[in-house]
Amino acid sequence: MFQRILFPTDGSAASLQAIDAVARLSRPEGHLQVTVAIVFSPVSAESSDYRSDSIEPHNAWLRSESQRIAKRVEDEFRSRNLTTVTKILEGRPVSAALAQEAAAGHHDLVVMSSRGLGQQHDKLRYLGSVTEHVIRRVSIPVLVVPVTEEDED
Repeated sequence: MFQRILFPTDGSAASLQAIDAVARLSRPEGHLQVTVAIVFSPVSAESSDYRSDSIEPHNAWLRSESQRIAKRVEDEFRSRNLTTVTKILEGRPVSAALAQEAAAGHHDLVVMSSRGLGQQHDKLRYLGSVTEHVIRRVSIPVLVVPVTEEDED
């Protein structure tokens, strides 16, 4: 069975719905290693039109927001009696950073929701771009958990 799970999240209610799927994969006799991955894309002078004096404060805010999300997600897993290791990653595109982590961490499964914070076209059947690109980039199975309406943002 699966032992090393990568759980990418953007902290949205939609993405957190996949935590229950991870909990269902957990067995009392087996040790499940869950790595929560939060990726942010820092701004640079070369890649944006931000004023130079606003770049570092913005990137600091992104790091802080990632840490806030990490705490919330860790609490959600803890409430289901699961422990996690959290990695806050920097990268662009997000899916490439997640694929790199999936390979480097020797994970054997990625569990993620069908979408996160991105714009939705069809609330129930929309596959977000990060989810789609992760599926295309990784060489391990990806369990995509459909988002249900009742817990949406």
